[in-house]
Amino acid sequence: VRNRVNDREQEDFSFYTTDRLIEARCTTIFNQARQEFFAEFGGIDVNTRADDRDQRKRTCIAPGLDMQRKASAWYIVTYQVPTATGLLSFPWVAWDLLAYIKQRKNPSLSFDPIADNLSKYLIKFCDNNKQAMDARLKQLCQIEALLRYHRKYSGLDKLFFVLSTWGDREHLFKANIKSVHLCLLLVQFGLGWLKRPGKSDRDRFLHEQVDEILPEDAHEKRIFLEKNIGGLGRILTRFLQYLASRCFSTTKMLNFMEPNLGYYSFCLRGEWLSLHRTAVKAFHHLVMTGRFDSLGLSSDRTTGSWDIVETRPFMIELPHEREMCQRRYSFDQIQDVIKEKTGVHDIFLRRQERNNGTRVSVSARGTLESLHRLRELLTVVPGLGNLYGDEIGASSRHKEQSIRHLVLAKIME
Repeated sequence: VRNRVNDREQEDFSFYTTDRLIEARCTTIFNQARQEFFAEFGGIDVNTRADDRDQRKRTCIAPGLDMQRKASAWYIVTYQVPTATGLLSFPWVAWDLLAYIKQRKNPSLSFDPIADNLSKYLIKFCDNNKQAMDARLKQLCQIEALLRYHRKYSGLDKLFFVLSTWGDREHLFKANIKSVHLCLLLVQFGLGWLKRPGKSDRDRFLHEQVDEILPEDAHEKRIFLEKNIGGLGRILTRFLQYLASRCFSTTKMLNFMEPNLGYYSFCLRGEWLSLHRTAVKAFHHLVMTGRFDSLGLSSDRTTGSWDIVETRPFMIELPHEREMCQRRYSFDQIQDVIKEKTGVHDIFLRRQERNNGTRVSVSARGTLESLHRLRELLTVVPGLGNLYGDEIGASSRHKEQSIRHLVLAKIME
């Protein structure tokens, strides 16, 4: 005590206020009640998952039927049976289960119109192609891992069929990536195995790892993905978003053995580049237009009509018109050469003459690939020699002239 007085140490009792003490007591009672609720089902740690941002907050994602019945019974007894105590907060100990039951009873609840419309579109497509879906599913379910998850999760068969049909019509399975790989990627994505920074928990829709094949008549143990908010459309949209992301394109290797899939196959970086590029087109067209032509599921779609987009105008520098005439080049000729080399649908060059050159505004319409080729053609990347070698003492005007001539040389070579 003498040392504390000498050091002028003071006690901090700001935490021990009436509000804090009541809050701590209520939290303790709430946690004890939740532990008692989950005790007969194996414990709270087995049936709930911790939040990434707050490990103390645990949520039951996919409750079983018995847990739902118990939570519903608590709610009914509290609100329908008259009691003198009036403890109306008692059933909300199982708040996550009550929310799950509420969502299942209100499948029309909509937060994502694109996902809801896509869900209806996918279900209609699968119903109209029932025989083709059964044949494709029979082929895919020869892989034990796909059969396991198909038996557990209702609706996964429709996603398998849609992705396989999309891949066939986009010619994705001619190289190393096959339809089996794409379906296994969907399973890994649903389990949260394919990590995206800050989004793996949100993207997860398969909340239980399946290690055994369920019997066909085990309906009580099945989980219906169609009843989730957003349905199958939300799952497919987020999966396409992942395939179109930089995180997927820069992955070093795809391992189809994990988690407990048992499919001995690996893909190295670059082998899924065509899948990534096709997903970029499909996802961006889907979210920008709200149309589903990019999935290739409609037999009467006009090939190539949906993926024509317009790029933002950008500026390039070319030599002066007098110098162009001396070289017998015209802007119409340059425009035709650019269009032929890049494959853009339309291109417009608007020039503005200056004393030392010509500034050109470039506008174009075409596919994402053709617009990417256009950027590569009209962009000059200076080498290290130009930056740190003989050009160190050169004037900025001379550098500008060099860039103009390099751009022209790339176009006309």
